[in-house]
Parts: sequence; structure tokens; C-alpha cells
Amino acid sequence: MGVKNYDLKTVTKVISTVNTGLSLGAVPTGMKRWVTFVRVDNVYGGENKLFLISNTTETAASTITLASARAKDRITLQAKEHFANPPQGPASPDFPLFFIAAAKYLTAKTNRGSVNLFLQYFDGGD
Repeated sequence: MGVKNYDLKTVTKVISTVNTGLSLGAVPTGMKRWVTFVRVDNVYGGENKLFLISNTTETAASTITLASARAKDRITLQAKEHFANPPQGPASPDFPLFFIAAAKYLTAKTNRGSVNLFLQYFDGGD
């Protein structure tokens, strides 16, 4: 893939059924936002889905249908489950999970209840 950047940043946020911007701002022109690690703790008492979404605004995916259509990653969690990708811990920036394109926003939404999200990322070129 050839992507490498060691200026890694993190964000921690509680995500719920309301589409939530991660307060990262739009991806700068000429760059991509590369996500290298995702950890999710499902605090909801049942099965839950987390959608990590690429949007044109900070809070555009108002429905699960829109969230699903725009999702870059979808994680299904059982009650009180903890999830990490990659499973061994924070990943090398050499192998990102996915990216968000320039001028887009990374947002998140669940289908049922709250989750705690920890995300590692960097902004860089191709």
C-alpha cells in the first residue's frame, strides 16, 4: 500500500444512536484520513452495531439506512462485548484499516445503544 505516517492521533468518544461527529474536522485537501486502529466497548445491554461513516458534513447520516450506505466499517457487537481491530492492539501505520477522502468527515452511529469508541488515525497522502 505504501502509506506510512508516524504522526498518529487518537480520539475517544461515546457514540449512540444519534449520528456523532468525532470533532476532527474535514479531511484536508489533497489528503486522506487513514484509520489504523479501532477499539469499541459496547455498554448497551444487547446486540449493537457501530457504523463508522464517511459524510459530507459532520452529522449527515440521520438514519440507519444512510449510515449503512455510507459506512466505511460496520462492527456488530454482543451485549457488553469489547472489540479491537487489529486484535493485538494499536496497529502500525503501514497497514491502515480504511480511509476517509479529502473534504469528508468521519462520523459514527449505532443502531441501538451507546458504545465507547477509541480510534487511532493520521492524515496523509496516498
